[in-house]
Amino acid sequence: MKGNSVGVWDAFLDTFENRGLSNTDWEIADDVQEKLVAYFEAKIDAGVVDGKMLLPPDLIWNEYVWRFPEDMRQKLREHAGRALKTDPDNGAAAKFLTIVLAGWNYDIPPDEFWTLSEKATLLLPSDTTLCYLAFVRSGIDPLYFEKAVIALERLLERYREGEKPTLYQWLFRCCYDYLYVTSRPTDFYEQLESDDPLRERWTAVMEKIGGVFQEQFGRG
Repeated sequence: MKGNSVGVWDAFLDTFENRGLSNTDWEIADDVQEKLVAYFEAKIDAGVVDGKMLLPPDLIWNEYVWRFPEDMRQKLREHAGRALKTDPDNGAAAKFLTIVLAGWNYDIPPDEFWTLSEKATLLLPSDTTLCYLAFVRSGIDPLYFEKAVIALERLLERYREGEKPTLYQWLFRCCYDYLYVTSRPTDFYEQLESDDPLRERWTAVMEKIGGVFQEQFGRG
């Protein structure tokens, strides 16, 4: 991780992936921790530049933040908390705190997660990764039917052509990713009563999802 041609985060991922270090108990060397902490603190402090953040785009996908030692996560969480307190419009800090508070798979996130998730989503209206994360966490508790449909509505509305991953890939993960997604859209929809006030919104979302898959099928 000493090369100047590769950023510390990319170097970390290369090391992590190339060595097959998939065990969450893998220890990160102290010097690497220091570099990663400095890296994330700088990205958090930068906030949002021209509507975009400098945080890694794959931070949510693979939940690499949970590979970090607890004291390292705590240090970054405290830094992000201070940054958000100093600047309430710091979307990068809000997003990082949202990711940290999301917890492990199958953990019910604290109420603070939803507060921060909403704040981060409003501060970063074009960030569809936040919509995905909100949907993933809504599947933990059956009380979150409305949060789930809101997350999907936002994902469908805010996605912009040319983004990676594609809208099809986002929805494929929502529907078929059994590793991170505990409840799929169909799971929610099938549990709705015919007179449920959310049924119309869920029906509209399911039709849009079907349209995206149908379009993708036509391309294949």
